[in-house]
Amino acid sequence: LIVEDSEADYYLLLREFRRAEIEITAERITSLSALRSALERSWDIVLSDYDLSGFDGRDVLATVKAARPDLPVIVTSGAISE
Repeated sequence: LIVEDSEADYYLLLREFRRAEIEITAERITSLSALRSALERSWDIVLSDYDLSGFDGRDVLATVKAARPDLPVIVTSGAISE
């Protein structure tokens, strides 16, 4: 499950998984309400950008932990210095 407000960055992630020959089933999420709905289905991991439109990685982490406390979450930043 990929929480990413940039469509280009979402496709960049997918391309990198394919380049590494990692087969994945992914869905792009752009809001907390969509995240809550998506968490009702089975996922192995959540990848999230930190800086999102209207919310951030901390909100994603809190939402995931409230619904699925054992689901791993990786929060990334597009800032090169981070």
